[in-house]
Amino acid sequence: MWQRIQTVFLILAALAGAALFLENMDLARITSQADLTMSHPMIADGAFDVFDLPVLEVLAVLQVLLALLAIFLFKNRRLQMRVVGLAVLAVLIFGLAAAYYFFEEYDTVREQAGAVAGAGVVLPLVALVSLLLANRFIKRDDRIVRSADRLR
Repeated sequence: MWQRIQTVFLILAALAGAALFLENMDLARITSQADLTMSHPMIADGAFDVFDLPVLEVLAVLQVLLALLAIFLFKNRRLQMRVVGLAVLAVLIFGLAAAYYFFEEYDTVREQAGAVAGAGVVLPLVALVSLLLANRFIKRDDRIVRSADRLR
């Protein structure tokens, strides 16, 4: 289980998803603080992160849990590939939801405040690439086992 390369990629994906909950891992940072506290509570603190929306929190936790679950499904490669596929779907939905909600909220205050991408923008991409690589190596293992079974 631990000696397989897909395990490393799955751990990396889980760590990338868990790192979104760290304090300085904002998805975006508002550069100028015009009086946004009352009218726009999502970006009132000057940062857009996973704690601003419960949907983002749930999707980030789901992605981490699915990646960790997939590590322990090494005996059932078909199920492991499905679980990794669900984790990929969770990361994609997370990215789309984060972009949608941020731009929906930010469009109303664009004249008053500027925004820059935060360090947390890279983490879903790292998780996505790691999950796709893990799935690729799981498929390769499955092909190797199937070819060995044919020879028996």
